[in-house]
Amino acid sequence: LTATLVGHVEIADHVHIDAATVITRSITKPGRYSGVFPFDDNAAWEKNAATLHLQLRAGHHLIAGTNIGAIFPAQAASSQFRREIAASLLTGSGRTPVQDMEYSIREMVELAVRALSPGVNDPFTAIVTIDRLTLSLSRIMRLLPAKSRWTDKSGVVRLTIVAPTLGGLLDASFNMVRQYGADSPAVLICLAANLAKLFDLAEDRHRDAIRAQLVMVRAAGRRSIREPRDLDDLEMRVAPVLDPE
Repeated sequence: LTATLVGHVEIADHVHIDAATVITRSITKPGRYSGVFPFDDNAAWEKNAATLHLQLRAGHHLIAGTNIGAIFPAQAASSQFRREIAASLLTGSGRTPVQDMEYSIREMVELAVRALSPGVNDPFTAIVTIDRLTLSLSRIMRLLPAKSRWTDKSGVVRLTIVAPTLGGLLDASFNMVRQYGADSPAVLICLAANLAKLFDLAEDRHRDAIRAQLVMVRAAGRRSIREPRDLDDLEMRVAPVLDPE
């Protein structure tokens, strides 16, 4: 991990900045500096730091005045402290791939949804996108759960965040593709086949989220697929997961 400098700041000689520290102002005194929300000289940080819970994560949409978190204990939430927390959070007019796990997923989903629009009607692009999303999710599964809490060296929790879950990533990956591809047997069958592959690879803790996706895919197919053999193909893909013998 490295420190992050926000804006134009000056750093004095003989300054040690701990990993993951966000520097939002110039440092003129030598010493060791730690922290994320906000940084301070190390001794003051360890003595005075409160616990911060962020209720939003990178990529979430914000409206001015939205409550973004909570500070414990409440008496630590001074106006100055809240201002320094706000100054340490980076906001912008759009999502970016920095720390936002869903950004790249949504970029790929947009390709699939545009391909499935009536004016384009290109299910092959949608199917390739589903395959690539599945490959990415198979790798992400092995890395979850994502880190959601950070402690100081004494083991006291200082920061907690809302971490992404496989269920949320599956929703981001496949919900819109299923909705816009509901009238395409090829897309629904591809979704079912890939979700079944993920289910086979998944640990037990992830399987309920994948099963929920397959339930929605089967329901969409039963509503829209008129050709019996296409529907049989879909049912065959989901049966080992949803109707195991």
